[in-house]
Order: sequence, then structure tokens, then C-alpha cells
Amino acid sequence: MSPSGPARGPVGAYLAPIGIALVHAATGVAGLYFGNLAGAVTLFWPPSGIAIAAGVIFGLPGILACAISNFVVNLATTGSLGFSLAACLANTAEASLASTVFRRSAEGRVGLARPHDAGALFVAGAIGALVAALVGS
Repeated sequence: MSPSGPARGPVGAYLAPIGIALVHAATGVAGLYFGNLAGAVTLFWPPSGIAIAAGVIFGLPGILACAISNFVVNLATTGSLGFSLAACLANTAEASLASTVFRRSAEGRVGLARPHDAGALFVAGAIGALVAALVGS
């Protein structure tokens, strides 16, 4: 599978990131609704998994779609430009690093057919979460 993922042709190249951004935003709003502290902090953040999957499957367009979505959701929720930028950068760094580590560890495979692939996903997720926590997201 190419880095651009399964979205082939000009229509798919534009529709896939838009769909990713919409799903990412919807899960972000749901995550903030179900368990938040101070309106913007939550332990339940499914968009992280969506962003990592988008990075693994679609590459840079998937990561960028999630970054824009993350910024919009945080800005709409908090109204703080500084916080929204910081959260966007931290979550984008997390997804970018985790998806890159997974792709390299899984030797370019997207599935989890081998135990090694599942281990790669665990390590990638842990590294990504560490980066996001250190940045402050």
C-alpha cells in the first residue's frame, strides 16, 4: 500500500481526509462530553487512536486532517488559541511519531496478523502517548 493509502484518484484523495477529519471531530466532541475536567481535559480521548490509524493508513494527509480537526475542536471548546495550538501540536506529534514507529516496526504492513505487529502497535502507542504527555496534552 502506498503512503497515500487506499484513497485512489483525485476524488478519494480529497474525500478521505475530509471523512477522517469529521470522524475525528465527532469523537473529540464525544470524548470531551463524556469525561472532562475544566472543559478541555479528558481521560477518554478516542481521537488519538483515530489519528494514529489515519497516519498508518493514509500517511501525511490523514495526520493533517486530524491536526486541523483537533485544533477546531479545542478552539470551539475552550476559546483559547494558545491552548488549542499547544494541544494540536502535542496530539499531532503523538500521532505522527506513533504511526511512523508502527509502520517501521511492522515493516510497512498495516494489519495486525503477526504477534510482532501487535507488539509494534503497543510500543508505538506507548511512545506516542509519552510524547503527548511530555508536551503537555
